[in-house]
Amino acid sequence: WWSNPVLLESDGVATVPDAVVLVSSGFTGAFDINADGVSAIAVGEVHFHVIGRRRVWIEGLLTSTTTSEPVDVEGSSLVVVNASALQGSGDQGLDITASNAVWVRDSVSWDNRQGVEIKDSTYVGLQRVTAARNDRDGISLVGSSRCALSEVNATQNFDPGAASTGYGVVLQDSEQNVLERVIAA
Repeated sequence: WWSNPVLLESDGVATVPDAVVLVSSGFTGAFDINADGVSAIAVGEVHFHVIGRRRVWIEGLLTSTTTSEPVDVEGSSLVVVNASALQGSGDQGLDITASNAVWVRDSVSWDNRQGVEIKDSTYVGLQRVTAARNDRDGISLVGSSRCALSEVNATQNFDPGAASTGYGVVLQDSEQNVLERVIAA
């Protein structure tokens, strides 16, 4: 009943449309999703790049020791980041830019420079997401509209050595967004 190919990938790129991709356990570094309909699962220091794609599903325990985001979504639509942990980036744990219809659920972004940045995007949903213990802001919406944050915990975001405190949720030049059951401090 299921005709999608299941592939084990270790070369850093997914090119088969509608494939389920299991990233090899020994792989580290950038992983480009270059086909529509890809579902990708990874554990370790993997940095998913979803640029100009449609119908993408990502899950994983993703870490970073560099400034690369564990998940970078740009110019894409119908993307789901599900049941994922994103940590350790010198930049954002999750960066969503110029995208439409992105859903992040049951995920956590912590110990990054910034938890989640949503920039110039529409119809982004965060449900049951924790963005905590980041050096700066937990969640930032910049130039974005019609986004929804539901059951979000964006607390304990600060860098004690930087003499500045991050914010739980920052809205800048954004409108028509809905925040429901959000804890931000």
